[in-house]
Amino acid sequence: MDYIAITNCSWWKYLQVKSIVERVNFWSTTTRPWAKKLHGGTIVFLCKDSRKVVGWGTYAEAQCETVERAWEVYGQHNGAGSLKQVLDLLNQSGHLKGKPLTAATEIGCNLITNVTWVTTPFDPQERGVEIARHTQRGRTLSPKEKENLLAPNRSQIPVLADSEKGGITRKRQANRRPRTTDDDIV
Repeated sequence: MDYIAITNCSWWKYLQVKSIVERVNFWSTTTRPWAKKLHGGTIVFLCKDSRKVVGWGTYAEAQCETVERAWEVYGQHNGAGSLKQVLDLLNQSGHLKGKPLTAATEIGCNLITNVTWVTTPFDPQERGVEIARHTQRGRTLSPKEKENLLAPNRSQIPVLADSEKGGITRKRQANRRPRTTDDDIV
């Protein structure tokens, strides 16, 4: 299964500038693991602020660690240059029950390998993939949507029929209430 995940833009920029691609920790402020179906699938990173695709990689594994242990194990692969910076990013992304996260807080560590950062971020709609504005964490991608997002030549991208789109159809989106919680993934 493939997934497009809402991403902290500072996390992405740091990793891209440092050219960190072999393994990154796509952390989450919650310890709720991603579905086992995602293992081996492609994770596409969608920058939260700009709503543009900034890269993708392969979902390898998930585990829970304290913020301090995640820093010890993954260091700069957390998308920051220090433990303090990781904590700042985590606290910008969301709080647990209204409390700021500390070095002792457990977080979800989603390890992504074989990362590709795009040179020019792009709007997924340019490639026929719609992501609702109220999407908080991300959504699954159909095989055609994945193909379109990863296609190197945009002029060869076909328009997708509604039946080929992953996630929620427009009709269901219109009937769905937006989530009101803060984003809890990088």
